[in-house]
Amino acid sequence: LPCGVLRLCIMEGRNLVQENMFRVLPDTYVVVNIGSQVVKTKTQRQNSNPVWGQMYDLLLYDERQTLTVSVFGEELTGSSNIGAALELQVADIILSGEEGKWVGLLPHKMTSQGQVLLKATVFDLCAHPEEIEGCIAGANQIAIN
Repeated sequence: LPCGVLRLCIMEGRNLVQENMFRVLPDTYVVVNIGSQVVKTKTQRQNSNPVWGQMYDLLLYDERQTLTVSVFGEELTGSSNIGAALELQVADIILSGEEGKWVGLLPHKMTSQGQVLLKATVFDLCAHPEEIEGCIAGANQIAIN
């Protein structure tokens, strides 16, 4: 059973320069895998330092769970892998706090070492629905005061 919900924010990338014969900036997007769950950002056109700022809620089974980050570039012939990160523990991203964690990518078709900034928060799941209602009522009371 899941122990919580991981809110993963894929913030931005830097130095995502792709080798190609036309020397144009890449159309980049990120794919993150955690267990059987997969999320994909929108494609940022012609940008080697893209800002995605996208948030995803994923089921978390253990904070020691790992995720992989891959960056792809869209080309006329289809998508190609620009770079990928090693498996990264979710706890490492969570512990980085508000600053987030810059994840270095292993070059695949990059001319330099690219990175992706990730931020994460974990929300606990409640076993009893009345606990959720109590949290909502408490939040509403604070908002009123």
